[in-house]
Amino acid sequence: SHRLAEELGIDNNFINSKECLSIFSGISLPKSSIPIAQAYSGHQFGHFNPQLGDGRAITLGEIPVKNHSAKREVLWDIQLKGAGLTPYSRFADGRAVLRSTIREYLCSEAMHGLGIPTTRALCLVTSDTKVQRESIESGAILCRVAKNHIPFGSFEHFYYSEQPDALIALIDYSINRHFPEWNNLKDKYE
Repeated sequence: SHRLAEELGIDNNFINSKECLSIFSGISLPKSSIPIAQAYSGHQFGHFNPQLGDGRAITLGEIPVKNHSAKREVLWDIQLKGAGLTPYSRFADGRAVLRSTIREYLCSEAMHGLGIPTTRALCLVTSDTKVQRESIESGAILCRVAKNHIPFGSFEHFYYSEQPDALIALIDYSINRHFPEWNNLKDKYE
């Protein structure tokens, strides 16, 4: 999406480079990238599961983007979905299939066009890796961006696993990133 790349301040020459293809296909990492997959808790198949996580998504990092209306830089997360195993893949392969990746690309951009905030699709890269689902399918990797990829279940994970220091750190990070004006409130955690 050249339009989204422009909104993010990503140079067109980079978008058309081999380096870009290497990064967004999951072959190499951008300089200074510290990729993460997040743990979270939540309901799956009708039951609460205390240990879920990004089984197929890996966040490469954040990029600062000038927000003229807010008169400050806003961080956007860059995430690959379907690039392979993560610490939370469990028994899966961490891959995505082309059909679902195309669907997510089109749906996220359609929702953006309708003014519904969600992830955005920066690019889609097909893979030579075949993926076994109901049948053997072509693999693909989606690069999606958002102002954050923090699942609500990450807060639940630290709460239910009785890790109050980690929960406070995640809340502080979220407040500093999205609601810095709350830092002056006595009851900022409420």
